[in-house]
Amino acid sequence: MATLTKAELADRVLENLGVKPSGQAASAEDSVLTEEAIDAVHAQLRKSGHAPFELATIPEWAQTPLRDIVSAELAGSFGIAGYRLQVVIAAMSRAERQLAKQTSTGPQQTPIRPYWF
Repeated sequence: MATLTKAELADRVLENLGVKPSGQAASAEDSVLTEEAIDAVHAQLRKSGHAPFELATIPEWAQTPLRDIVSAELAGSFGIAGYRLQVVIAAMSRAERQLAKQTSTGPQQTPIRPYWF
């Protein structure tokens, strides 16, 4: 697997949600909505230190977790509910843990901020 661009990730998110079949083009509205969600999720992950990469070159280790997190963020926008929504949210939880683990143990370590209770 090679790096992905934001547009390629957007296609994978839409396929993951079942909004577009593999190999077919997404509607312009769906693509714009998805890319905006990718930007927002990426900004949140960068802020917490879990996305030390640019969206022009998404590394292999981050592709699936980022797809799952963005899918969970967009599920309501595409009317996904019930069991399918539970599957997407469970994937998001796994993805967040995977990103946190990868960035804390991987070659691109970032400082961890303590949280005092």
